[in-house]
Amino acid sequence: MAGAINDLVLRWAPIVTYGFYSLVIGLSACFQGGMALYYFTRRKHIERFNRSTPEWIRRLFVEMRA
Repeated sequence: MAGAINDLVLRWAPIVTYGFYSLVIGLSACFQGGMALYYFTRRKHIERFNRSTPEWIRRLFVEMRA
């Protein structure tokens, strides 16, 4: 019985390990790519904010380092 379990562990351990790390890599690429796309699309909103905000408020943000 112990030999059968040991054989199963030896057979499935690399598959599970590679599968888990592949999943981590794939999800990381999707989430990071999604965040990059999200921030890329925010540019027009930031530009509109900068155009519509008075100069003294923008200067306040700069001085506060916000």
